[in-house]
Amino acid sequence: MDVLVNRLMDKFYYPEGHPYSFEAGGLASEILKDNTKLDELRQYHQKYFHLNNMFVPNRLTSFNFSDDST
Repeated sequence: MDVLVNRLMDKFYYPEGHPYSFEAGGLASEILKDNTKLDELRQYHQKYFHLNNMFVPNRLTSFNFSDDST
């Protein structure tokens, strides 16, 4: 439900054409409307969505991600 509310708020605050009016990851209905095949989408995802392309802001680079609480 929160996702739907956020999308409605974004449409209200950022009208069409505003840089923030676009869904960052894209909507499935928009991505697949140009006859994009699911296999092409998977290939694109495998090519670009991996840890080597991950961006971690500088302020988090010193954060300890290991769980030493046990």
